[in-house]
Amino acid sequence: MLFRSALTKNALSYEHHQLLNAGHLYASTPLPLSPKIFQNLIDSGRPIAKQLGWQLAAMKPSPPVASQIEQELTRAVSDSDEESVMIPQMANAVRANRLKGEYTLLRQGLLAKGDEEFAVAMIALDPKATSDEIGRAHV
Repeated sequence: MLFRSALTKNALSYEHHQLLNAGHLYASTPLPLSPKIFQNLIDSGRPIAKQLGWQLAAMKPSPPVASQIEQELTRAVSDSDEESVMIPQMANAVRANRLKGEYTLLRQGLLAKGDEEFAVAMIALDPKATSDEIGRAHV
């Protein structure tokens, strides 16, 4: 399929706008996100491709994508490479895929980066814990 080729084989060679256009076109289809495409994009080494991979994971949540996200976040933590995943698009993907087990990583992202997406994801995944944390922070 053309989308898979564009988002896997050409992720490194496409210009930014070409890669984004391919991603947006893929997002507009009823096709589920392939975990392989997600992993290829975030492993590409290109910040724009990494952001697109996480964005697609947020736009097309599914159990296979959720599993791939968990694997990537586990890898990042075990390799002490959390910084590589601390982007707002990751927080959106975690929220969309309802990965409650990643709450602590989201909190870490909020404290390190301050992006609103981390707080929104925390609230969506565990409103009570988020409320309790905010209450403790203001005491």
